[in-house]
Amino acid sequence: MTKLPYDAYMQVAVLGFGISISEFWQMTPSEFKVLWQGYKTKEGLEPPLSKSDLESLTARFGRTGESVKEKA
Repeated sequence: MTKLPYDAYMQVAVLGFGISISEFWQMTPSEFKVLWQGYKTKEGLEPPLSKSDLESLTARFGRTGESVKEKA
């Protein structure tokens, strides 16, 4: 079993996200992942969407946000 780097995760949560240690331990892994993705985007570490991601979303939902399938 791979050991997760909880010390590093806690540092990111407290120093990067600005949350308390107790808030970190109350988070689910999914919540941490969402915060981590947002933090990387905010800090310019990762673009929010690639061009192909945007094209895929536009094809699926159109430009208004309504699902193309719902319109049909």
